[in-house]
Amino acid sequence: MGDTMSDDVRRPDFLTLPGRPAKPRQAGITHVIDKGLSVREAEDVVATSGEYIDIVKLGWGTGYVSRNLPEKIAIYEAAGIAVVLGGTFWEACYIQNKLEQWREWVMQLGLRHVEVSDGTGVLTLVFFRAYADSIRRALPEGETRFISGKIDWFNAEPQMAHPDHIIPADEFGRMPLIEPVYP
Repeated sequence: MGDTMSDDVRRPDFLTLPGRPAKPRQAGITHVIDKGLSVREAEDVVATSGEYIDIVKLGWGTGYVSRNLPEKIAIYEAAGIAVVLGGTFWEACYIQNKLEQWREWVMQLGLRHVEVSDGTGVLTLVFFRAYADSIRRALPEGETRFISGKIDWFNAEPQMAHPDHIIPADEFGRMPLIEPVYP
């Protein structure tokens, strides 16, 4: 049998489970939602399953109202778990025209990942001197694509010029989790 769980019970090891690559992983990413856990509860999550978790999303704006947020972020990051503020919070900031304040707060918190949601607005993709056939191949109508790149503002609207990556849903594992940002 496996590791000891308590004095009388051992962790089972009779099933064949697939291996997991070491962190930081490029595939097999586990993303969980923190719905407003306390610092103690975050410690418990890390103690019981931190080795399996790659990203924690502070969902539904809970990061904005959580006490001891820097301490909670430090707990997750010490376990090699990236932290993101959820997309719903980004949407609220977008609606209130507070994305610059959102960006500044993300930087103050030292977060290295963000989630941007599309539930409230439009993000325009811009391709200069692109051929229509190339765009149709990259963005086929009716199919899901994951897109990564820098979001800028033009005429008070968010846009992404020449995305760095456009990946079909079934090839999401090819999407780099961390990309260098150059000034």
